Amino acid sequence: MASKMKAMVKYGPRIVGGQPAHDEDAILFMTQDTGQTDGEAKQSISNVIRTLRFFLVRGASVYIDDLGLFYPEMGLDGKISIHFRADPDLTDYVNVNFLGNVENADNIGKKLVDLVALWNADPENANDLIVLS
Repeated sequence: MASKMKAMVKYGPRIVGGQPAHDEDAILFMTQDTGQTDGEAKQSISNVIRTLRFFLVRGASVYIDDLGLFYPEMGLDGKISIHFRADPDLTDYVNVNFLGNVENADNIGKKLVDLVALWNADPENANDLIVLS
């Protein structure tokens, strides 16, 4: 018997990942309309990283307006992880203006029970049905 998670993974809407943007892409974008040189744009990125390092190694979180919150957290093993929580305005902007590709876009807004029904109706899953409890 399959789990409900399998139905979610197979039929749930998800972003189809494209090529990630790297430093050179960001630098090119930053210099297009600003008059900044490549070197100035690269230095701006370096300054943000340097600032994050300065505060995070001291245990301080860093909030950058319209970007979000960076904060350190320690696990039981003593290893520190850096987490990021996007500013709600950034998240809202991406939601309203999203241009990426979405797989299973027809299933946006459906409930888990609907995805399970799709799973169970698919002949490919005939020997691995999901029972709703």
